[in-house]
Amino acid sequence: MRIPFLFCLAFIVMQSCSSSSNSESQDPEWQAAEQLREGMITIHDEVMPLMGKMNKVSRGLEKQLKNIEDETVKANAAAAIDMLEKGHEGMMDWMNKNGPHFRSLKKLKGTMNREEVIAYLKKETEEMKAIDVMSREGIEKGQAILDQLSK
Repeated sequence: MRIPFLFCLAFIVMQSCSSSSNSESQDPEWQAAEQLREGMITIHDEVMPLMGKMNKVSRGLEKQLKNIEDETVKANAAAAIDMLEKGHEGMMDWMNKNGPHFRSLKKLKGTMNREEVIAYLKKETEEMKAIDVMSREGIEKGQAILDQLSK
């Protein structure tokens, strides 16, 4: 008896959450803001899985750093570590700042008008794009150095 009740309750909650998101995205005045928010989330969702790879490459470089004799390679490894750390830190800071805005525009709507929300989302989307580029470049450069050192 309890299981069907809990299932129904979960279904109702999921539907209500879905309905509020749909009503926001269907409001013509807020459609541009919703599209920006969705784009911002898409970029975040592409970068988030890279976090593990970033940590792995960064740790690998840190282990190798003390054994690198070539000063140029050592400087490049240190730069790649720095880039990876900044990408990771940027993602954590961005998520702390934007966590409440992932699933809904409601909180932003309560504190800003539509133009301010759009400007805010554009700024945060650009920040996420920069984190994406930094993360991918850090992984690419760091992995290239690790590959070079393993030869």
